[in-house]
Amino acid sequence: MEIVVDTNIFVKALFFRDEHAALVLKNEQKGFYLFVLSDKMFGELQYELGQHVISAFHDNVSKANKVYQDISGCLWRCRRLNPKKGVDYSSDPSDNEFIACAIEAGVEYIVTENTEHFTGESPILNCRKKPIHVLSPYQFNNEVLRLKVSGSL
Repeated sequence: MEIVVDTNIFVKALFFRDEHAALVLKNEQKGFYLFVLSDKMFGELQYELGQHVISAFHDNVSKANKVYQDISGCLWRCRRLNPKKGVDYSSDPSDNEFIACAIEAGVEYIVTENTEHFTGESPILNCRKKPIHVLSPYQFNNEVLRLKVSGSL
């Protein structure tokens, strides 16, 4: 299974020690699913991680290196995809890249702390005409557990 993960999940997991966001990253590491990122999303992630590393660990290089080591594996494993078509679904225009990537990749889940940015009149459908579910880390972790118990994952 492939999913799209908003940058805020990485930030929450790595800098705010949010247990639900951390579990999303940990389960990717265990191979339950793979992240899909566009170059634009990757650039945003690099920028945000850099900003947080500088402010949190400006005086501790070994802690800064640890953050990059923690995240480097999943960034190597992720599938890179650059959407050919832009979209205008989100109330936050910067989130449209995540939606475009999810649509073109055919994923059924976007994991974000900002689920309210993705509320539209009709469901967003991926390229396979299946609905894309926009879930918080807590909601997504419960969905992964449900899929594992049912044998679908």
